[in-house]
Amino acid sequence: MPPFHVHLDVFLVLGGVWVAYLVAVRRHQAEAPTGEPGWQRKRVLFSLGMLTLLVGASYPVHDLAEGYLYSMHMVQHTLFTLVAAPMLVAGVPAWMWRSVFRTRWAERVWRFLTRPLVALILYNGMLLFTHWPAVVEASVRSEPIHFALHVLLVLSAFVMWWPVLSPLPEMPPLSAPNQMLYLFLQSLAPTIPASFLTFGHTPLYPIYATFPRIWGLSVLDDQLIAGLTMKLAGTAILWGFIAAIFFRWHGQESREGFDPIRLATVERDVRDAREGRAVLAGNEGDVRGEAVGARPLGEVVHVAPGQEEDEEVHDRDEEADGAPAGGRLLAGGRRDLLGRVVDPGQRPQAEAHDQQEKALPDTADDGGVAADGGGRGGDGFGGHERNARRPPGRKPGNARTDASLGSLRAIH
Repeated sequence: MPPFHVHLDVFLVLGGVWVAYLVAVRRHQAEAPTGEPGWQRKRVLFSLGMLTLLVGASYPVHDLAEGYLYSMHMVQHTLFTLVAAPMLVAGVPAWMWRSVFRTRWAERVWRFLTRPLVALILYNGMLLFTHWPAVVEASVRSEPIHFALHVLLVLSAFVMWWPVLSPLPEMPPLSAPNQMLYLFLQSLAPTIPASFLTFGHTPLYPIYATFPRIWGLSVLDDQLIAGLTMKLAGTAILWGFIAAIFFRWHGQESREGFDPIRLATVERDVRDAREGRAVLAGNEGDVRGEAVGARPLGEVVHVAPGQEEDEEVHDRDEEADGAPAGGRLLAGGRRDLLGRVVDPGQRPQAEAHDQQEKALPDTADDGGVAADGGGRGGDGFGGHERNARRPPGRKPGNARTDASLGSLRAIH
């Protein structure tokens, strides 16, 4: 192990950012007591993110990464980009992000950089750049270059995580399916540098071959572990986010979405109801509901004294003959309203009856059944509405009903 060393500059920088964040949050809470929903959770996430940065940038991770093992260098970058960065993005409240983007140009630049395709290219381009052999050697030899590369790497990680964790409604994150697709593509990009590290037979970074060996690891073993860390550890973190997004999306759809099986049942019921109404309305061209005086469903029918007995006797006679006591006047050898077979030759008589019906007045008196409401076999309820509006004490007129029934008996 390298000798213990305190990185005072790391503590000052990260500690200063942490304190500034806590002071800003407390001041905002004092000015707006209601605060932002979930601000305590955000404070915890930001604190954990800063603690992760502190672990990766201080002893012993930093010392091992810069003077002994490249595999520890890969662990350091994984902590910065895939562990600390998402917690920091989610931990900064919306009002604080808006204060960062106060100027129009800053907002426009950030909107462009955080477009999914741009963010994908930018982050993975920075990942390849920081792992280029010449860049790695320069960062090991120069502390300012090393610090600048880490800052750029963390900022690119902010850009990469923004389409998934954006807290701003004006810059909304992707939908759940697109978030999963986006992170899946992110998991594929590190495959290229990881494959060079894993399957290389010569040291990819000669500078690390000059460092002292610890823990019995050779240069190639160290390089192999670095490649596996980049691919397996990074992929595991990204796929963990994908799984969390999927189950959260599933839970939200279960609570707020629709049930496709129930929706299919409802659609089938609606379709059956429409087909049933089409049959009842007579979807064939020769249906003539007006000729038999068919009434809409629910209409109150007033029968004259003695007429009810005649109808019952007639129905019993028809049932004895095997014919159903219902139907419509259908030309072409079909059954009429009382179930009797109508001869095709009687169609002119039925048409003459239709002309007679049209010549009759709409109502026998003010409360009679209207021709277009109670005289059709369609969907209207005009006759029923008129009966409902009839003043008490007035009897409805049944002139048209009697005429229709008489015509049916004449046909029979």
